[in-house]
Amino acid sequence: MEPSSMPVRTSTKNKLPMKKNSARLGTLLPFIIILFTPVSGLLPAETVALTAAKAIPVDEHWQLFLDNHVIARSTGLSRVLHHPQPRGVVIPADRPWETAGVETLYGTPVGRREDGSFYAFYRAMWWDPGSVTNMPSGMKQDRAHQMRQSVGYAVSQDGLRWEKPTLGLVSAPAAVRFEGAFPRPVGETKENNLGVPIMDPTDLGLYGNVADPKKRFLFRVIPDPNDPNQQSMFTVTGAQWPAYFSAEIPD
Repeated sequence: MEPSSMPVRTSTKNKLPMKKNSARLGTLLPFIIILFTPVSGLLPAETVALTAAKAIPVDEHWQLFLDNHVIARSTGLSRVLHHPQPRGVVIPADRPWETAGVETLYGTPVGRREDGSFYAFYRAMWWDPGSVTNMPSGMKQDRAHQMRQSVGYAVSQDGLRWEKPTLGLVSAPAAVRFEGAFPRPVGETKENNLGVPIMDPTDLGLYGNVADPKKRFLFRVIPDPNDPNQQSMFTVTGAQWPAYFSAEIPD
């Protein structure tokens, strides 16, 4: 019998071919890494206590949980983004003093009072050709400049249905007469929700960074056009009007 044909006995007990060993090691290695990696992220009890001591105070402020900024740890939590539902126009331009539209103010013009009701400040605008009397001749013919505006006030119990209470502060158009597509104001009345003397109301307490409760709100005061001592204030831009802190938004 030739040597090459002689049977060769080998023992395979507790042994695997080299290629199989390599394959098995390559399969186990990622699991070893995955199992041991979280252990290095554990914190000693002293560190956990220190972290808890530096927790962000949220008090009674509502949290949107858009991210993990105020979350130290969560279990079984799934963050779901709910799609907005169409509800129509919230505050419609439906008054004679809103014929040029309504728009929001800067800051936080919509807020909630302690009784759960909502308030809103907005800019109401109406067409008035007589408002361009003191403007240059070239601007008088431009419809975009034939406009007046005032800060309006609205209230709501649910944030969806809003009312415009009568304040009786300033005069505004009582009715409208259309000249083609342009609504010309007719008459005047103080039975409106205009004349709020503040601009850009901002609730600083929403961000949790107000130590003094008397300085929770910040807003600018609109000069009184009927006060001779405040006439000079209209020569500067609104951003330079005096700003004040307050413990609450005026009702």
